[in-house]
Amino acid sequence: MLSIPIMTTSFIQMSYTLMDTFWVGKLGTEAIAGVGIVAFIMWFANSLVLVSKTGIEIGVAYSVGSRDDKQFRKYIDTSVAINLFMSITFGILLYIFRLDIIKFFNIKSEVVISLANSYLKIVLLGLPFTFLNPLFSGVFNGSGNSKVPFIANSIGLIVNIILDPILIYGFFGLPEFGVSGAAIATTLSQIIVTSIFMIFSILDGRILKGINLVKNFNNPTFKEVLRLGVPTAFKSCIFAFISTILLRIIANWGENAVAAENVAVQIEAINWMTVEGFSIALCALIAQNYGAKNYENIASGYKKGLRIILGIGVFCSFFLFFHQII
Repeated sequence: MLSIPIMTTSFIQMSYTLMDTFWVGKLGTEAIAGVGIVAFIMWFANSLVLVSKTGIEIGVAYSVGSRDDKQFRKYIDTSVAINLFMSITFGILLYIFRLDIIKFFNIKSEVVISLANSYLKIVLLGLPFTFLNPLFSGVFNGSGNSKVPFIANSIGLIVNIILDPILIYGFFGLPEFGVSGAAIATTLSQIIVTSIFMIFSILDGRILKGINLVKNFNNPTFKEVLRLGVPTAFKSCIFAFISTILLRIIANWGENAVAAENVAVQIEAINWMTVEGFSIALCALIAQNYGAKNYENIASGYKKGLRIILGIGVFCSFFLFFHQII
């Protein structure tokens, strides 16, 4: 029950890029290729988010299980401070070196480079919100309330679906922004999701109560967040780096090949986003029971989780393979 809203939320988060790709696809393969390149760049950003997201998810779940409100506050404030620092620093560096990074993908078409640059510049404006939303999700998931991230991200996706065609093609008398319109829609959606999280956090009464990023920043908690989050983030960065190198090689066959790779990655994400969502729920379950010293529940949940995840993986693999043949 905890994992179903989280898995659905993972699908929703994946759907932002999928919707952009769908609507931008009507503009041609160059537009798909440009958006696809930015998607790979943002993969590294999402990997960095995992440092604070993993730490806060486990730390909050453990604090809830052990009923330690003081530690609960330290994990939130410390993780938010790390998150904001990384988003601002990464955003500035990415903005300065954006053209060099785009050209690293071995793209020869100046049109694709220009489209990717236009899309990336706008997306970077919403980077702090893109970083904060997974962090809020981590807090609520760690607290055992996975419905809030589902509600917030669902509303954001609906807004994105509505705004995409309006801003891309200039409906209702608005200018036709093209690829930039997709970026504007995504950025506005992320801001709305953050606002919804803020509302739920105020209603919760604990999450924002006594927040002070400077005073409550705790060095031991900082080290613990890094210890928990860096391995997960590093693993994701390696995966993103390998995929980037592969895309660089594929780019030798032109923008059509890059566009095809982008579409294929979106389809492939059905499998790993499902499993990723379930693993988050399992992580929260284990951390809460560890904090409450219910070690039998940890072993039982781990074994049952492995069986469910294996079943999901096999089903998705067969479904995608045979659907491709059909």
